Amino acid sequence: MGLFGGKNKMSDNEAKARELLEKQKNKELSDAQFLREFAKLEILYTTPAGDTAEGKMKFFLIPGPPPTAYMPLFLNEAEMKKFYDQAGRKNFLILKGTILDVMKVCISQNKKDDMNFHYGLMIDPWTYKVTLDAPVLETVVRMINGEIN
Repeated sequence: MGLFGGKNKMSDNEAKARELLEKQKNKELSDAQFLREFAKLEILYTTPAGDTAEGKMKFFLIPGPPPTAYMPLFLNEAEMKKFYDQAGRKNFLILKGTILDVMKVCISQNKKDDMNFHYGLMIDPWTYKVTLDAPVLETVVRMINGEIN
């Protein structure tokens, strides 16, 4: 509910993100074009591990093709809260940044190689489910930076 009883409106950031996702889905943008434009937008995410409702620590990642486990990235808080409620996560921080910020952290963690999986990313796990597998993250960063067309 908004300040004067209206419904919450979609932010300009979210509207632009959904427009880009729709264009990417309809193949109106190349992967490189999509990623460069999407990287300018703010996304929401949280730490990959957290407490369950029973107080046990676990990873809240989406299984992918080995060795990838996807960190979900969200376009709004309501969808993020719904996702983690359904996954049984008790409390979590809502972090804001760009996909490039998150990719750099994932790449760094993946190089440590002390887990039985590597981090990939899933943009909007409710609707679009755009995935970036762990082995391609460094290439994606290069695409965003304009090093690859």
